[in-house]
Amino acid sequence: MKGPLAIIDSRGFARAASVLSGPVSNDHLPRLAELGCRPVGLRYRLQGGRNENGKLCLTLDVDGEFELTCQRCLKPVMWTFSTIATLQLASSFEEIEAADDDKDRVLASSSMDIGNLIEDEIILG
Repeated sequence: MKGPLAIIDSRGFARAASVLSGPVSNDHLPRLAELGCRPVGLRYRLQGGRNENGKLCLTLDVDGEFELTCQRCLKPVMWTFSTIATLQLASSFEEIEAADDDKDRVLASSSMDIGNLIEDEIILG
């Protein structure tokens, strides 16, 4: 496996309204690779900022295709994927669990692996 796609300080990234974007290879998605999912033209865009409540957040846009194996005929099949997620940064797991609204949250980190974040959103999607 290659090194991480990118490592960010999530709070600093959000405060600076920074942007990262580019392609995502199978090397950066090990859990999906184990399942036989191969990205084809998968791209991401991550932007820091604040949500409507003024809280630090990350907006992640991922789109592209995956080559999967059909479980019925065992032949390759293409699956188109697209998602945009706004993730409010949380200071602790307790804060995430105690939230009583419909905002998606992610634990803030000084060393957040963007590949893991992308892979999580694909799995959830």
